Amino acid sequence: MNKIHRIAFFCFALITVSSDAQWNVREIPDPNLPDIAMVTVLPNGEQVIIYNPILCQQAGPLLCGFYRAHEYCHIDLGHVFRPTWPQVKELEADCCAAKVVTNAEANAAYQWFISGGGTSPTHGFGPQRAQRILACRN
Repeated sequence: MNKIHRIAFFCFALITVSSDAQWNVREIPDPNLPDIAMVTVLPNGEQVIIYNPILCQQAGPLLCGFYRAHEYCHIDLGHVFRPTWPQVKELEADCCAAKVVTNAEANAAYQWFISGGGTSPTHGFGPQRAQRILACRN
């Protein structure tokens, strides 16, 4: 995988940038989104990240930064959009995000996941995600 760099975007979002391409991905706030963030494709074919500003505020900028990095990683890794990703794609995006976020963001995600947060059928159990962060950061 190309080296991924971090660039500040808005207040605390992350854009992942491959060494050979910058992603010009719009972020669209949606307070009705039932998750912190997700990648979707608009009818015109544009990939965008939709995020819930209320949930981001409740989660805090560090945890929200990890989640948003996870979504940028889906794009950077070339995952083809589907309503749900196969679990292997979620594992890859978690690992990618773990590698590009700050120590504080990784720690916030680890603490959230180890306590059972972030558990879903597609993403796996929170404690497994926490262990993935440790493994991918080493």
